[in-house]
Amino acid sequence: MTTTLWVSLGQQDKVTPDDLITCIQGHTGLPTSTVGEIEIHEKHSFVNVAGEHARGIVSKLNQGSFQGKRLRARLASQ
Repeated sequence: MTTTLWVSLGQQDKVTPDDLITCIQGHTGLPTSTVGEIEIHEKHSFVNVAGEHARGIVSKLNQGSFQGKRLRARLASQ
């Protein structure tokens, strides 16, 4: 089962799917296989992750930054 996360990085931040995967892996230590489909929009992204790790990923990302920008993440509305 996967869970979709909303992440505060998007096209305006010049973020790529690989950047998001590396960011999540770097902040959590989880394998890259934890991350699934990624949709990058203008000001945010949606990232599918393994459901059992979703809340932990959100917690870690909310404590981190990416290229000097504070990260915000939450479970996406269904």
